[in-house]
Amino acid sequence: AFYKSEQCCGSPSQALSATPPGCPYSFVKPACSKAEPQTPRDLTAGATGMMTPKAATLNDAQANFLPLVNVHFHLGAEHKSESYMNSSDADAYDAASSGRRLAENPRPGFMCATENLTDAQMAPYTFQYCKGDVQVGKSYEIHYVHSSAGTDVDPTDAINADLLADGPTVNDMLHGWTV
Repeated sequence: AFYKSEQCCGSPSQALSATPPGCPYSFVKPACSKAEPQTPRDLTAGATGMMTPKAATLNDAQANFLPLVNVHFHLGAEHKSESYMNSSDADAYDAASSGRRLAENPRPGFMCATENLTDAQMAPYTFQYCKGDVQVGKSYEIHYVHSSAGTDVDPTDAINADLLADGPTVNDMLHGWTV
């Protein structure tokens, strides 16, 4: 509301009439004892967790009720399961890295097994449309992000696709569904 009343959007040199309000989000890292469940998780049969999720996982129909706000991929899966449990790339990364990691060299996740693939299936391929170091034989997890903070309007650029101004606000997480 502040920026709309100032009518400064698109005018970076315009002086504001007052100091903008501060960000309401606290960027202080929470103590582990207060943190919510997060990746990586072990989804293999019999694995047990020690943290209670804040909300139930939505099924496909429930997720598709929410607007799709972002699509992105990760090198390797964030979670371990019977289908993707090879951690050798992540282990090598951890052994070679220490301290803070920068975005240009992401830590790989869990990979699918490749030992049953043929030489033809593992042959190098020049990817035409994927950005970054995409390779045959690596696993990629694609995230289709749905959010009640989004809007059903087709975004025109990827930078502003996550949160669009004036989108509908949905205040209840499960929209009346029971799980």
